[in-house]
This record gives sequence, C-alpha cells and structure tokens, in this order.
Amino acid sequence: MYKSMTLSWTALSTSAFMLFISRDVILVEGACSNNNVAHTGTNATVNLSGVSPNVSHSIPAIQGGYYRVVSGLSAGEEYLFSTCSSSYDFDTQLTVYSVASGALLAYNDDADSTVRATYGCSSRFQSVTTFVSDGGDVRVLVDRYYCRTSSLSAPVFMVRLVPDPGCLSHDACASDEYCDTEGECFVCGACATAYDAFDGVCPTKCGGTVHLEIGSSIPNTTEAATVGIFRDAIQPSSQLYSLFVSSAVPEVTYDAATDVSYPAIMSERLNAKLVNLALIVQSNVQFTQYSASIRVLSSYEVADSLTVSHDSLSYHYEGRALTMRLSCPSAHQASCDDPNLLGELARFAHAAGFDWVWFKDNATVYASVSADTCTSPVDLAFLLDGSGSIEDPSYGGGVGFFAEKELEFARNVTSFFTVGTSANESRIGAVVFSTGATVEFDLATHTSTSAVRTAIADIDYPTGATYMSTGLRLTRTALFENGTIAGVRADSYGIPRVVIVVTDGQSTSGYEPASQAANLHELGVTIFAIGVGSGVDVSQLNDMASNPDDEHVFWIKSYNSIHKIVDAITRSTCATSAQLLCSGSAAGVTLTQGKFKDVEIHEHHSTLLTITVQTTEGTVRAYISDTFAKPGPYRNNQSDVSTAAVKTLYVTLDSSDTSVYIAVQATSSEATFTISLDCSMATIPPTYPPTDAPTRLPTNTPTDAPSDAP
Repeated sequence: MYKSMTLSWTALSTSAFMLFISRDVILVEGACSNNNVAHTGTNATVNLSGVSPNVSHSIPAIQGGYYRVVSGLSAGEEYLFSTCSSSYDFDTQLTVYSVASGALLAYNDDADSTVRATYGCSSRFQSVTTFVSDGGDVRVLVDRYYCRTSSLSAPVFMVRLVPDPGCLSHDACASDEYCDTEGECFVCGACATAYDAFDGVCPTKCGGTVHLEIGSSIPNTTEAATVGIFRDAIQPSSQLYSLFVSSAVPEVTYDAATDVSYPAIMSERLNAKLVNLALIVQSNVQFTQYSASIRVLSSYEVADSLTVSHDSLSYHYEGRALTMRLSCPSAHQASCDDPNLLGELARFAHAAGFDWVWFKDNATVYASVSADTCTSPVDLAFLLDGSGSIEDPSYGGGVGFFAEKELEFARNVTSFFTVGTSANESRIGAVVFSTGATVEFDLATHTSTSAVRTAIADIDYPTGATYMSTGLRLTRTALFENGTIAGVRADSYGIPRVVIVVTDGQSTSGYEPASQAANLHELGVTIFAIGVGSGVDVSQLNDMASNPDDEHVFWIKSYNSIHKIVDAITRSTCATSAQLLCSGSAAGVTLTQGKFKDVEIHEHHSTLLTITVQTTEGTVRAYISDTFAKPGPYRNNQSDVSTAAVKTLYVTLDSSDTSVYIAVQATSSEATFTISLDCSMATIPPTYPPTDAPTRLPTNTPTDAPSDAP
C-alpha cells in the first residue's frame, strides 16, 4: 500500500513537472492559437466551485476547434484537463489560456505513457495537461492534431482538481521537519522512531539515518504487545492449518522444507506482507544495485504441543512469523551480508506491513504479524466524530476526510470481523456525534460484514460542535441498554462489548466525556479512544478509554495516518475478553477446533471461585490463570485437558487477585459448552481432586518473543 501510493504520487508529480519544464519549447512551437470558436451549447461555461479532489467532471463532446470557459477555480490549486477515454481514438490537442490576459497556461498533444496509464487513456494520441490556477477563468481549447477543426466530435472532455501530493522531498519541509510516507512534513524527532521517511532515509537535518542495530526491533516493544500473545501450536492435522497458504512470490526464494520446517507455508497475512516487501526490494536502488532478493529461511514449523518447552515458544508454530536474509549473485553476496543493508531490509519490512520486525543477528531478519482475522465474536459500536473540524486542515483534517478517512477506517476495521446472527459471529452498530448524536444503525440492523461496510459508507457528514458526552450517552441508552432490540446479546452469552471512539478534538464545553464513559464501563463495555491531530485533549481520551490507557488510547498525527492503526485497533478489540460476574454464565458457546473462548472475572467478593465447564457436544480443554490474560496450553496456572464432559475447577483468591481469566479451547471439530461461575462456596470439597484428576500443567510464564529475542 505504501509503495503503490508513493509511486502513483511520484508518477503524477513527475509527469506534471515534465510538462512544466518543457513548456517553453512545446508551447512556443506547438501550442494551438487562441482563435478557437466558443462553444455555445450546454455547459459552455464549466463551474468548478467546491469540487472535491480527484473527482472527474465530464463535459459532453465538442468538435475540434472549439473551446469552453472553465470558472470557479481556486488560486494555488492544480487542475487537470484530459481527453482520455477508452471509447474514443480522436487525436486531440489541449491548450489552456487565461480569459483575462490571454496568456498561454498549458498545452499537451500526446500524453506520455506514465500519464496515459494513470488516467486510462486508450490511445497515445489523447491529451492530458495540468496547470496551477491563479484563480481566474480559463479557456480550454480542444483541437484535432495540427490544431485543426473537425466535424467529428472529440472525446468527452474531463476536468478534475488534483489533490495536493504534499511534500515530495525533505527539502520541501522546514529545517526541523522531514517528509513522511503520507506526503506530510513532520517534526524530526519522529523520523528515527516512526521509520516513515518517504524515501526510507532520515535527512541530515534530522540527524541522518541511524542504522538499525543488531538485536533491536521495530517497534521497540515486545512482540506479544504488538502482534498478540502466542496461544497454541497449530498442528498439520488441525482445521486452523487448512487456513495457511503456500507462498510462491516470484521474487522470493524459499529454503527446502523438512519434516518440521516449511518455509513456504504461512498465514495469509504473513504472505501478503512478504509480497509487499518483495516489491520494495525489487524497486529500491539500495538492493537492486546488488541484484538482491529475499530468501526465506523459515516460516511455519511443527511443534509437539505436549513436550515443547514454554521457553521456546515461537510464532512460527502459528504460521505467522518468518526469518529471512538477502540473497545475491556470488559477486555481490558480501555486500548483501553487510549488516547495514540487512538493517535496511528490516526497516522496509516494517514499512511493508510486518507488524513486528527484529534484526535478529548479522545474517537474519525476523518478522511476525497479527492473526489474519478475529475468530472471537464481539458486540461492537463505532462512535464517530462528525464535527466541523474533521474537514478543517488546521485540526489535521481536510475536505472529504469524514468519508475518505474516518468512515474508511471504520470500514476497514469491520472487515476484520465476521458479522452475522449466530453466537459465534460479531454484531456492529454506529453512532455519529456533532451538535447532538444520531444512531446510524444498531447492532441488529445488518447481518453481514459487507452490509455493515456499505452502511458505513452511506453515513452523511453532519458537521457542527463536539458533543462527546451526548454521543456516549446515546451509545449506552440506544445500543447497550436497549438489549435484544438493538442487537446486543445478553450477559449469558459472554460476548465482549466494545466501543471504538474516533475524535479529532476536545469536547464542546459542558459535553465532556468522563461521566458518560464511566456509565458504559459499569455495563462491562470496553472503550477504545482514538485521537486524531493536534487539537486532541489527551486527558479526555484517557477519561473515555478503559484501563490501562496504554492499551486503549491511540493518538495519530492526522487523518492521513488513520489507516496505520487499523491492525492495532482490530487486534486489541478482538483480544477483549467477555466479562462475567459471580453466579454468571456464558451459555451455549460453540467453537470450531483450535479456537478459544476467553472470559474475565474481575468482580468477586469471596475467597473461592468455582468454575464449571459443561460440554454438550464435542470436547474441550479448560485453562485458568490469575496471573495473565488469555491463558492457553503454555500460559496457565491450572488446567483440565481431560475429555470429561463436566470440568470443575477451583481458584482460591486473596485480596491481591483483581481478575481471574478463563479460556476454553475446542479440541474436536466443533464443540458446544457452558461456562458457569459460583462464588458461594467457602471451601474446596474434600473429594476434590477426583481420583481421575485432570492433567495440570505448571505455571508457565513464557517470554513475549522467541526464546532468543530481547
């Protein structure tokens, strides 16, 4: 994504630049004279006032030798005129003159190949030209080749406002700023930590590029915090294994498979990021000068889940990690083994979309990704800021940003979930707030992921003030307190309830979010708060978000960057456990093989918690911890991995135990079960454990990364 965006903008800007620098030659020798005939039919004058960037406006065909007047242009903006069409092959010329002064502004005969590809020209004889307006009206002349008139109609004449590509070099930014991958100038301090310089290199004014050191990672945090915890080793016989893909990227070589290592087998997401990285390596001079390519050393590995040590847990066992190095012709292999170049591979791996990258040693880069999709159901509501500042550049916004950035973000997050009506599927609703709040649709309205994505795209931009508390209150009363009418499932289902708030500023005075957010928290709703731009009040984000703040608060510098946190927010949302109280239950839960149901009990008032898992179909394993969330085969304080239909486990609590975590994993092709809690017992029954006591694994506290990771 980054690469394709960068290339398209570069191509557009370069094409425009070529037109401008050749203007003195082409315009003098080839521009058609300002003597065409004014078109007097429909749309003789085309008004572009208030047009959105990159939206094409079609003007019906006119004959060669005529012109139209274009008005409503904004000073300083770049406009593009085109006769490109897939339906016509009319050999055109375009010439643009100022109406006021008669000055020649732009001209093109045959658009070059890059421009033709960008704008869908069917013929090399079609024309595309751009110019920067001074705000005055222009005449756009359409001529047949050699500036002739013609009785034949020319192709549809297209005009559009070209969006500002932003900075195209570091020199275009201030002395303490660099140009990032979004075409934005940003303060130098972020260059060395965000790794998002447009060319991959921090400029000298920002301290230059400091080569990635062996042993360091991007981001500089634990792997588990970035890609989610390791749950279980996937076996070739499991249903989850069938979701892997066999990678076959042409520009990549793979080491030979063995009985336990399959370098070409990996998750779909891991493969997609490898494709992105391969494209970068094949187009970046740092690598092409040595004819370098990527060599994958390892990816999916088979582990014996009964004997593997928790000290050697690896995301390779889940098919979402790989190790790689650079491969070059023998004459250049020494250069490709240079740690500085390998460090650049690590940088670009992160830019290509790998979630966590580790410069493992002087010959190897390790990279891992989040899970492909969310396999846990959730009742989710988007609470979206529709205030006027969303499209105000001074707040990090821009024209069209509500639909193009904020709504698109919500659509992308939605894609991560399987929406439906069953107990194993998610439900999604949406509320928009500005001067007031509106339920766009509740959790019962749409029953498929595609339907929710379409409904989000259809939300209108209201503009107005920032009534955060009103939005939070309506989300609570209309969605989460309205029960099954609004589609929210009963507590007995044990489905996590989540709200994702997106805002670009601080609330209007008197509409602060703290109290209304607290009301949602009391209902067991987890809130993620996303702040966009410089006008955000971080304290209000913290007031809204669930604890801990560092896991539920996200801040990004502008809406142009909002896509970067889709993975993080979906991963965090999916990782939310269902919350149950004493004497509560999660009834009728159905899972397919290898998947987990996670429950958190964080309000208990006794010293003994009794947990019963009763299976009505299939077989399951139960894992419990009062130490860490998301227990599993390698992370638990207590477990029952027997095939018994009824499993009863006891947890003795003390005042320091704030939460107890339960995970139930299906081991048959499908399993249905109920989790029940009881805090009324004072002591563990003397008959416990039974003579056929279930297997209990020791307390395991694995590292957050492969055993040799930092």
